[in-house]
Formats: sequence, C-alpha cells, structure tokens
Amino acid sequence: MNHVPPLLLALAFLLPPASTLPAAPLRSRTANLAPRRPTLPPLRPGGPSHPVDRLIIAHTRSTSPTVLQPLTDLAFARRVHLDLVGLLPTPSQTARFLSDPPATRRDLLITRLLEDRQGYAAHWMVFWNDCLRNAYRGTGFIDDGRRQISGWLYRSLYENTPYDQFAHQLISPVNGSGGFIRGIKWRGVVNASQQREIQAAQSVSQVFLGTNLKCASCHDSFINDWTLDDAYALAAVFSERPLELHRCNKPTGRTARIGFLFPSLGTITATRSRTERLRRLADLLVSRKNGRFTRTIVNRLWATLLGHGLVEPVDEMERPAWNPDLLDWLAEDLADNGFNLKHTLRTICQSRAYQSQAIPAPRKSKTYLFEGPYVRRMTAEQFVDAVAALTGSPLVPDKLMAKRDGRGQGGQLPRLQAVVDADKLNSRPLLIRAAFVMPDPLQRALGRPNREQIVPRRDSLATMLQAMELTNGSSLNKALQHGAAHWLPTAKKDLNLTLDRLFQTGFSRSPTRSETQQLTELAGNPLTAEGLQDVLWTLLMHPDFQLIH
Repeated sequence: MNHVPPLLLALAFLLPPASTLPAAPLRSRTANLAPRRPTLPPLRPGGPSHPVDRLIIAHTRSTSPTVLQPLTDLAFARRVHLDLVGLLPTPSQTARFLSDPPATRRDLLITRLLEDRQGYAAHWMVFWNDCLRNAYRGTGFIDDGRRQISGWLYRSLYENTPYDQFAHQLISPVNGSGGFIRGIKWRGVVNASQQREIQAAQSVSQVFLGTNLKCASCHDSFINDWTLDDAYALAAVFSERPLELHRCNKPTGRTARIGFLFPSLGTITATRSRTERLRRLADLLVSRKNGRFTRTIVNRLWATLLGHGLVEPVDEMERPAWNPDLLDWLAEDLADNGFNLKHTLRTICQSRAYQSQAIPAPRKSKTYLFEGPYVRRMTAEQFVDAVAALTGSPLVPDKLMAKRDGRGQGGQLPRLQAVVDADKLNSRPLLIRAAFVMPDPLQRALGRPNREQIVPRRDSLATMLQAMELTNGSSLNKALQHGAAHWLPTAKKDLNLTLDRLFQTGFSRSPTRSETQQLTELAGNPLTAEGLQDVLWTLLMHPDFQLIH
C-alpha cells in the first residue's frame, strides 16, 4: 500500500465518519424565488371543494392517507375565537353562533371575527410585536436608542393595511414606523455584528424572507450559504456612511458594497441617498416577482393557526415544504387578493384541515405527515385576557403606557385610542388587553419575550417558573381575589348557576354532573370567598382552559 503520512493517519482517526458530519449548508442564495401557480387537483365526488383540502388530499394520497376527524361546533368556536381575536367566546357570542344555520354558521363566525377590528388588531399585535421587536420597555429607550412602532402597528392592523404596503412602510419608513429598522442602540461597546445597520439587515431578511443572516454577519455562514459580503451588502443599504466589513469582530479594511440578497430581482444604486435606497429595497422585497416574500408570511400564518409550518423551521425557508403546492398556492392566492392577510386567514380557517380535531403530539417519523392541527397552549396574553374574562377583573394599564412619543419607557396607548375614536363605525371604547400593558411576572413566566430579539414562535413547553407563578404568583392571586368578590353574591344565591356561567365563559359548555359535585365540595359549606378562589383557580389550571384544541 502507499505510504500515508502520520499526520493524515492521525486525522483519519480523529475525524467523525461521513454519516455524522454536519449537513451541507442550506442553499439560501439559490432558493427558488419565482412565484408558482399550482394547478388545483380536480374535484372528486364526495370530496372537499376547498382548495386547501384538495391540495392536502392530493399530497397525502401519494404519501400516507390521513382521515381527519371533524371538530365539534363548540370546539371550533372556541378555537377560532382564540386564533383570530385572541379572546374566549362569551356565552352570548356562543349562543348567537349556535343560532345561525348549521351549514353556514362557521363561515359567518369567521366573518364576524375578522370584521372585529379592535379584537383582530389587539390579538395580531402580539404576533407582530414579537416579529418586529416592538416592546414598551427595555434596553435603549431611555436615551432614545430605540423607538416603538406601537401606534403605527395598531393602526395598520386595525385598517388591515395590505401586507405589501405594511412591509414597504417598515423598510422605507413613514411616520411612526421607523423603529423597526432603527433597531437597538446597545450601551457600551458591542460586537460589530450588532451595529444598527447589521441589525436592520438581519431583521428584514428574517422577518420578510425567512432566512438567517446572523451567522453571516460575523463570518461566512456555516448554516446556509450566505457570506459576510452578502450580509454587509444588505446592511450597507441602511447606512449613512461607508460600512467597513468586520470578520469575527476584526476590521478587514474592506468597504461593503451595496446590494440586495437576490440580485436577480434587481439592483440598488450605491450613489443614491439612503432614503432612495430604502425605497428601492422595499420595492424589490415586495415585488410580485419575489415569491419568497409571500411564501414566508403564509407559512407563518399556517404555523400559527395549525401549530406546524408548511416549512420548518419557519425562518429557514430554504428548506423544502412538506406540501410545496399548498405553500405556493397560498402565496399566490394572497398576492391575487391584494395581499390581504385577513383573506388568507379566512381561507385557512374555512378549510377542513383547520376545522379538524387537534392531535396532542406529532407521530415520530423522519418525514412530516399532516394528521391535523397540533394542540397548542394559550399565549401569555391570551391566558391573561382569559383570566380577566373569567374573574371579571379588568386589566389596568401602567401610567407609563400613556406616553405618546414612544421614545421613553412606556406605551403609546393614546395613539391606539385615537385610532378607535376616529372610526365612525365603531361604538365601543378601546378595550384594554394584555397586549397593551407592561409585562408582569405572570406574563413573563408564560413566555412573553422582552423582544430584544425576533421571536417567530414562542416556546410552548411548560417550565418550573410557570408552575411557581401559577401557584404562588401575586398577579394571579390578585385576579382570583377580585374574581371571588365579583362572583360571590351570585354564587351565594345559586352556586350551580354560577358554575354554569363560569363553564360557559371558560369552556363554552356546561359542567358535567361530576364536575359540579366536585367544585361544590371545593367551594365549601358555607360558601366563602376563599372557597370560591379555589374554584376559580381549579378552573384556570384545567388543561381544557389553558389549551387550544
């Protein structure tokens, strides 16, 4: 045999076998951009007519047939209320839903919820606050190193601004939207990869293109094929000055070029002003030629409503979709309908796929098989709003929330109020929701992030901190005390009626005979406020209360 140098022989023993080496970087740069309009499968006798269901059936027929079990009307009403407006259905809303004709009641409910401009804006503000790093307090606010976009964001959601305009205004800012690309001015000395211009490049690429530039902001990426030059080229679009490349926080002496991640969509002239460059970047991003833009958002909406994206992870859109035709059809349908996100939400919610029973956990398999939506936990904001509904304890905004300018620590509640007041068709005052108040220990324990980083999806796993806060936390204890005082006069007159009202509010159903008996014993005889607190706490801890089935 040929002589093998000792050093190479030693390396052969140290290197892992090929099967354990990391996979090749994702092909971000060469990912398909062009929109694609799939042909819908033909209608079959007895089969569904909805495009989403036809595309899913066509896909599962070639993999593994899945029989979806339909959701009951009451379970559907609870799920869709929480998903579209973030609130539990009230007993009167449930009664109205059940009084509608069975054949159309679900479509009518979806329409009512999407037409609830206050409810929709408040709920989806949570989603976009997480994605856009929009917080009410935190690093940077005191010295104007960070600015809110709360007023602009609420108005955009309330008015249902088309998604292409929404994104365009975040990248080429209008009054009130500049905080997104402004980023956070960290105190002290920070890594070069956390310059504001680099933050802007990372945020825009992650939120609107579903790709990660964080690794490439320091060096050529190991997880995809973006390079340091690519990341700095996009960052330079946001810069008022020439931007020097830093590799692993060390200056290279090279000046970044100016360009978009996907030159095939168009170029950005380096000699233009920053304002003109931002406008050009926004134009390229929302172009109808950029199928990546629409695919990314419909994938996020699908993942939010059904618990698992068409592409996973949702910020790695270079990966193949488990149903490419469905992803591309939804993306084109969004664009065809004026980039109306409510249209896409309606389309998904009207499908059998969405209206099927949730599965508790995915089957262990190398390839994803669609078997229905996943059971999901309420978000921190949904839980706090649900507690307020069950206990009758209103949320009180911190005094800091009354600030207008969004520069100091605090909210922009007056701007939100102004949006509602200006709506001549609205007769309701602004309802204070958990989305509008400062995060308390309960919300933080339940996963509300500080929003210093983009959070495309919150962790749904239970933690010890959550258990402690739900057991001994002051926030929940105050709500329970208020709830007991609120319900005690009614409960003393008729405990069974009170329990029925509580169940109708929290579970959209009446209690079983066994549940009524157990809770009556828990309340005590004679009935006391402490006993009623125990009843309320038991209901709040019930899995059927905290989970979205």
